[in-house]
Amino acid sequence: MGFDKRLMTRERAAAERAENDRRERERGRDVAQARKLVAIWNNRAGRGVRRSFYPKLETVMLAGTP
Repeated sequence: MGFDKRLMTRERAAAERAENDRRERERGRDVAQARKLVAIWNNRAGRGVRRSFYPKLETVMLAGTP
């Protein structure tokens, strides 16, 4: 019985690592998109052009910009 429990524990740990890696990759894409969106918004604001959208707080936080 001990062998089965160790095997299940290892499999669970491997599945958790895989899920964490997947989340990290997705978050990386989200951060890149958020930075691009904030850069577009800042560029339009700097030129004095009327803004057609406002980024959400979550987007700004992901981008790491004020």
